[in-house]
Amino acid sequence: MKRLLPLLFVLVIGLTVASVPVAAQEEPDIDATVSEPSVAPGQTQQVIVTFTNDDDDAPPARVVTAEMESGSTPITVRSGTKFIEPIAYGQPVTGAFTVEVPEDIEPGTYDLEIDLEYEYGPVNNTGWKTVDAEVIVEDRAHFAVDSVNGTVPSGGTNELAVSLKNVGTQTAHDATVQTTAQGSGLRVGGQSGMATQFVAEWEPDESRTVTVDATAVSGTNPGAHAIRSVVEYEKPNGIDMTALPATAEVLVTEDRSFDVTALDSTLRVGERGEVVATLRNTGPREMANAVLELGQTGPAVQPEMSQYGVGTIPVGETRTVTLPITIAPTAEPTPQRLSLALSYADANGNLQRTGETTVMAPVADERDRFVLERTDSTLRVGEEGVLELEVTNNGPNVEDLVLSLPGAGQNIHPLETEYAIGALAKNESTTVRYPIEVSSNAEAIPRQLAFQVQYEEDDRDFEMGPYNVRTTIEPRKDRFDITATNATIAAGESGEIAVELTNTGELPVSDVNPKIFADDPLSADDDEGYISALKPGESSTVTFEVAAGAGALTKDYPLSMDVQYEESGDTKLTETVQVPVTVTEQEGGGFLPIVAVLVGIALLAGGVYWYRRR
Repeated sequence: MKRLLPLLFVLVIGLTVASVPVAAQEEPDIDATVSEPSVAPGQTQQVIVTFTNDDDDAPPARVVTAEMESGSTPITVRSGTKFIEPIAYGQPVTGAFTVEVPEDIEPGTYDLEIDLEYEYGPVNNTGWKTVDAEVIVEDRAHFAVDSVNGTVPSGGTNELAVSLKNVGTQTAHDATVQTTAQGSGLRVGGQSGMATQFVAEWEPDESRTVTVDATAVSGTNPGAHAIRSVVEYEKPNGIDMTALPATAEVLVTEDRSFDVTALDSTLRVGERGEVVATLRNTGPREMANAVLELGQTGPAVQPEMSQYGVGTIPVGETRTVTLPITIAPTAEPTPQRLSLALSYADANGNLQRTGETTVMAPVADERDRFVLERTDSTLRVGEEGVLELEVTNNGPNVEDLVLSLPGAGQNIHPLETEYAIGALAKNESTTVRYPIEVSSNAEAIPRQLAFQVQYEEDDRDFEMGPYNVRTTIEPRKDRFDITATNATIAAGESGEIAVELTNTGELPVSDVNPKIFADDPLSADDDEGYISALKPGESSTVTFEVAAGAGALTKDYPLSMDVQYEESGDTKLTETVQVPVTVTEQEGGGFLPIVAVLVGIALLAGGVYWYRRR
């Protein structure tokens, strides 16, 4: 016992030490504030959030990601996950998030949620925290741009109609709209660079339109340029206010002297259509021998030509041009951008070219150019069959139409992968028959076959697909229906048995060779038959010479048979089937055995008598 005491003491001390807790790693205490919390209804704007670590004993937060979410607010967050700089005590960092404020939002304070994930400490602990970012929708007038009507030609001036809406909750009194251009190239309001217009009283949900003169200096790049409108007004309590800026885009176009006054389109995905454009010469000069030039298009738009003759267009008159265009099958059913320009001869015979103008040509959704419908199928496990399809052309006339089945999957083997249909007119249908072999390993289940269509239209080649056709693989059945029509033999004798074979398949067969295999007590010297040909559903009878041994019992015995045959040029062999053969008693078998027994008894008795007489 004394020898155990030191050991117990060491064990108790070890357990005591192990139970002492390790000091927990201090975690950063992160908070968030919004420096400019005011947001305006109907606006998409940035919210700048400042992150601080408020615990001077905590380590910095590293590898920080922040994702802002709407939470329970109607505000939509348009930013994704942001990477934030390390957040240390006394070193605030900022992150910018984009939000979209609905027009019908009520004034008040809204808490957006920011999910933070970060690492901290020497062992890279992971921390998570959700903080609130408070934004304020003030009870005041706010303004958003509804629309901007008008464009500005590069190097020219035009009047713009800017429609603004009071999306706030208060009426703006004595309102004045000040509009300026953002960036270089575009100027609003003449030399001052600002257009000012007095609007007076402006109710909530009310839209007002201001007109401004905009000038694009020569050489200004065509495209969207920004303008900004600021509304200064007086609140109902008499306090002067300046609303948050409302921004919009103005399109600067190439310097040109024609307009597209009308545009009709019959374009459709995967088909050839037409764009009919009406062009008007806006001056200041006549365009002689004008040629419409179609600018470079994307891969989805395939024009037949890039230049189209228009003729002479006097100032103020119009001409109509038809542009045949094919839309690729892979295109989306969205309007396609077309760039148009006119080349022409001026009064001195010099070649001139206008700037390009852009139009959007509507493109209708794809329709089934071809319809493939299964009308019949004889596909069956382990056999060759036929899949019959009706092919309908919903589009314009086509030439050299070819239907192909490049791959039907495992265990489905098309005997021909292509079917040449040739010409097929619009809305015309034709029937095709595909020979297909189904392997013996296939399952009797519905299958989907993917067909491709190649054709020629207007001297251009096209390929479409896949067109999926659903068909059913029927279960396996015997290739021949084999029935014994005369199969009775007496024991100890031989005789002919007759077997009828019926072609149960969908295809004709030839060189049909049935062969029998007999096991004791049956035997067959004549074990083969021959049928030259059998059509589907046709029957023929073959006979075999079969013998039954004298010791055979009176019952049915199996006679095995298989059939070798030719189908579609291939030699095939059926599985072995059993044909029942009935063995009966020997003819006279009830009298002769008794006679034999009596003779034997008589001979035995005579022998005994003779032996005793000796």
